[in-house]
Amino acid sequence: MSPIFWQRKGPAQHAFSAVGACFGGISLEFSGTYTHPAPKQSRRRLSIAQRAQVKHKPLGTSGGFGKGRVVTSDWRADVAEFYDLGPHHPDDIPFYLAHLFGPSASVLELGCGTGRVTIPLANGASFVQGSDNSEAMIARCRRKLEEQGIGPAKAEVGVRDITRFSLDQTFDLIVAPFRMIQNLATEAEVEGIFHCIRRHLSPRGTCILNVFNPKSDRETLVQGWVSTDENLAWEVNHGDTVVRCYDLRERLQEHPLVVFPELVYRRYRNEELIGEAVLRIAMRCYYPQEFLDLIEGNGFRVTGKWGGYAGEQYGTGPELVVAFKDGADFPFIGAHS
Repeated sequence: MSPIFWQRKGPAQHAFSAVGACFGGISLEFSGTYTHPAPKQSRRRLSIAQRAQVKHKPLGTSGGFGKGRVVTSDWRADVAEFYDLGPHHPDDIPFYLAHLFGPSASVLELGCGTGRVTIPLANGASFVQGSDNSEAMIARCRRKLEEQGIGPAKAEVGVRDITRFSLDQTFDLIVAPFRMIQNLATEAEVEGIFHCIRRHLSPRGTCILNVFNPKSDRETLVQGWVSTDENLAWEVNHGDTVVRCYDLRERLQEHPLVVFPELVYRRYRNEELIGEAVLRIAMRCYYPQEFLDLIEGNGFRVTGKWGGYAGEQYGTGPELVVAFKDGADFPFIGAHS
């Protein structure tokens, strides 16, 4: 079936709560369970004249924004610095640590980003291999590892396409934190990551993937997603500036169901806009049974499923978290069905 795109030119009512975002693999949250410090707001885009007045600063300075609109192969370079500022990260690290079978376990992290999960895993496992397709993210992750005194014997990270790579080892645990798999919009990309998981999973290893659990049914999501408004997702103080993240929802693909949000990061000093960076991402949506069918359809056996990182019942919580193994008949380990 050919993709069907929805695009709206007028205002629309929203069917969802405010969003949060991540981009170790990048994702949005639709279930409204995480609390943001800033009140919800809605704003129109800046005009062309307003954007022309923005003062950009080179990436890596205290201002932190890329200068101009330089196009690079790393489409997250301009926004990498904002990943650690967002207050939206789930409490998933204890969950992953609990699934290490012991200190001798090896871990492969897909979409490691700046190392939010990598570093705690490195402290609990024998070795962690992190992969991400963003050079800017990997550079920040390496700096953090060095600052923590974690050497290459405990953790290594590299720039890789997580749908097409081959390493000379297998791993006891493979994770793709914070809904990374949802950034893979095409069938080829989805098939690619499952092929890589199978190639790198040890004979008795476990993989854990998660996606958000859509708050609304499919029809409501399709009808309510597209809008011309910008919505404030979060706001934080950073030095003598304030950073605000807005989300903009202008496009949706119906088959398969993929939303295409834009995350707009703006830095203000004394309420004067001094910089802006924009991240455009794809988020493929899965419903509870659909996500299980995807995993099992790729030849894996589900061994655990949860509705969140606090052990919520699958299909009722904010997340869809699934553990699985390759092939053999393993016992089910989830607390809820």
